[in-house]
Amino acid sequence: MDYAAFGDVLVFDITYRTNAYKKPFVILVGVSNHFLTTIFGCALFPDKTMETYTWVLEILMEAMDGTRPISVVTDGDRAMRQAIKKVIPNCRHRLCSWHLEKNASTNAHILEFTTDFAQLMLKKCKIDEFDNAWAAMVKQYKLKNNNWVLDIHLKRDNWAEAYLRGHMFAGMRSTQRVEGMNAYFNIFLNQKVRLYEFVAQYDRALARMRVNEAETESKIENSFPILTMPLRSLEKYAAELFARKIFSLFRHEIRKEVKLFVMERVQLEDHRTYRFGEYKAPTCTWTVEYFPVDIKMKCCCLKFESFGILCCHMIAVMKSKQLMCIPPSCVLQRWTRRGRSKCQQPSLTQICSTLT
Repeated sequence: MDYAAFGDVLVFDITYRTNAYKKPFVILVGVSNHFLTTIFGCALFPDKTMETYTWVLEILMEAMDGTRPISVVTDGDRAMRQAIKKVIPNCRHRLCSWHLEKNASTNAHILEFTTDFAQLMLKKCKIDEFDNAWAAMVKQYKLKNNNWVLDIHLKRDNWAEAYLRGHMFAGMRSTQRVEGMNAYFNIFLNQKVRLYEFVAQYDRALARMRVNEAETESKIENSFPILTMPLRSLEKYAAELFARKIFSLFRHEIRKEVKLFVMERVQLEDHRTYRFGEYKAPTCTWTVEYFPVDIKMKCCCLKFESFGILCCHMIAVMKSKQLMCIPPSCVLQRWTRRGRSKCQQPSLTQICSTLT
């Protein structure tokens, strides 16, 4: 059920050994509508070869009725990359930003380069702007012959935000959610745990997570956030629609909308374009296309395509058009309070059948 609702983005990392057999423990995770980590499955690996990674991904796809993720985030292991290309070739693969920053420090040994590299990696800009900035940075720190720098540049479409904009990653840039799960499982698992104990302890850890998630659901169902924005009708609609964390992010975009002003409106045959500037930063401009027939919008910042929530520029268009609610075309089911509603609850008979 979790995978059916939130399996569009898959994260996994091999960094954990916590059993008597000294085997890697791999957790396959995603992010729920509450912006919390949700576990799809786990595996104990005999080794870290392409064949093993391929087997795990194939078993995962089989267990999930063949549903493929849109995007995958990993630490960049070569064998893992090869397995992803083989099993889920059409998904977008992103390399973990935390691991890349760490590798930059290890391979370049220049603190300033590591800082600039991290900033450029996450910079939301056009591809040509990124390429120019990269060339200038490499020249500045005299790294044009550094093997790691040359190799990582060839993989830039797997880590640079400029190349990944518009691809859905649900706000995830690193495998740190897996790292967080590793710390959580430390409470239940240790290297003295035998295999027959391991599964029971893993189930205990999952049960605790389910209880915590149920508490979050209960709080949302039995409380309502205080409305503070001038766009009260829109804020109220969003509060009723989205899970609490996503609503908080959406409200932040409403705050940012105040700084925008319309620079130009152009009426075309089937849609209108709006060009916005920002108060005290008029050189920063954004263009939004608005299609009135089906009330669809597309912004050049591609925040909705990348994250799944409206950007402040699209909210500015909604305000201009006096829209009191968010158009269905601008709502991603996975972020709503009923994020799992499209997934049919399994019956007790189905559960028992699976277990046997």
